[in-house]
Amino acid sequence: MKHIFADKFFYSVDEKNPNNIDDTIGWLKEIAEVDRLDIMGGEPLYNKNFIPVISSIKSKQLAFSTNLSFKDTSVIDTILNLSSQYEEIFIRVSIDSTDKNAEFSRFGLDYQKFLSNLHYLINHAQSNVKISIGSLMTSITIRDLNNTITLVKELHELNPTSVLWDLAYCQDPKIFTLNTLPDKFKLDILNQLNTVKELSWVKGVDTLIGAVNGSKFNGTLYGLMKHFVKEFSERKGIVVPFELE
Repeated sequence: MKHIFADKFFYSVDEKNPNNIDDTIGWLKEIAEVDRLDIMGGEPLYNKNFIPVISSIKSKQLAFSTNLSFKDTSVIDTILNLSSQYEEIFIRVSIDSTDKNAEFSRFGLDYQKFLSNLHYLINHAQSNVKISIGSLMTSITIRDLNNTITLVKELHELNPTSVLWDLAYCQDPKIFTLNTLPDKFKLDILNQLNTVKELSWVKGVDTLIGAVNGSKFNGTLYGLMKHFVKEFSERKGIVVPFELE
């Protein structure tokens, strides 16, 4: 299968130039058909050109990411209305932890609104819509792993054929890697990961277990992480929702 990366032709263009979208649509029409169209970067459902772009080329599959931070469900209905045009639609949604930890880690997130929108998407998704929940485990978000496992299991039960979970771990910035996770958390985290290790709809568990086992606590990096977190919380006027030693 040949992979075509459209964006490599447009890195240096003026984003304010209205001709850019016309050039992109024209280029896609020349290709005519692909097996899978993957929209990466930004929030496509806030972009008025999303529908014109995906409508300009025929594809069997459509994939894109969304933060689901919409005020109402009409935008989600836009997604669902596309399902009849494709054999499969793959929607990537990111949530790394729960509640206040999630709002701290992804500043600006309204966790309850996000969760409401995600429930709506899952409950209304047709059988050809696959929803991949991506969780990036940092030294902060992984502390909330037990709650995240509970959440994702509940979401999967709502629509077992559609909901998947994809786990990854932070490699940069260094202050949020697993090397700044205090050792006292690791055994409990490994036990939690082993509870989902055999689930076919969960990906990346073995790799994450290896990363936790291979991590080495770095006191210098931990000190830098604490400094950043305290400064960030003071600047934003928010409470740090986890323990800082």
